Amino acid sequence: MFTKRKYPRFSVSGFAIVNIPENEREFLGPVEMISQGGAGIYTDEKLEKGTSISLVVDIFTGSNVSSCNLTGVVKNFVQWKEKGLLGVQFDKEIDSNNDPHLYQYLTLLEKQFITEYKPPN
Repeated sequence: MFTKRKYPRFSVSGFAIVNIPENEREFLGPVEMISQGGAGIYTDEKLEKGTSISLVVDIFTGSNVSSCNLTGVVKNFVQWKEKGLLGVQFDKEIDSNNDPHLYQYLTLLEKQFITEYKPPN
């Protein structure tokens, strides 16, 4: 079934340091996709739905790195081969006030997608 999301997701190059304050664990994982409202992160760490986390996300935006401190909650975890994909919903959406560089980059990706996308006839 098709679900309509508030923000489009984009494949990016980057990493996230995920911190689980509840048990003082921390791990690093590649970011698979990101939107203004959440991210998908590859990891060996299986986290339960509803787990509160904090994260530092570093996204390679051309010749720069955009780093963003975020908090969120685990929405899902899908096992994929020996790793899993952690779905995180941010507590506060990325916008021009809390992270102008990452917001600008995501807005640029969205404009490029809209310009390049041609619906099937």
